[in-house]
Amino acid sequence: MAQLIDELLEYFDAHVDELLEKYDGKIVLISENKDITAFDDFKSGYEYGLKEFGYGNFLLKECSRSAINAVHVINPIVAIV
Repeated sequence: MAQLIDELLEYFDAHVDELLEKYDGKIVLISENKDITAFDDFKSGYEYGLKEFGYGNFLLKECSRSAINAVHVINPIVAIV
């Protein structure tokens, strides 16, 4: 699980400029197959991610310049970064 989250963070970092251009101010969900879905808030993204992919199988990240390095831990199983 941690390996997947690291991989998805690397993907986000590698594509941060294009993601900021397209999704600035949104919460992005990146799935294991690198599909991206945008949400207005963490709750909506988290609920969608749990339903579609299950615990630990997706990354939620606020897509804004001010939040690029922020990490939010919800519980020991899921980290929202």
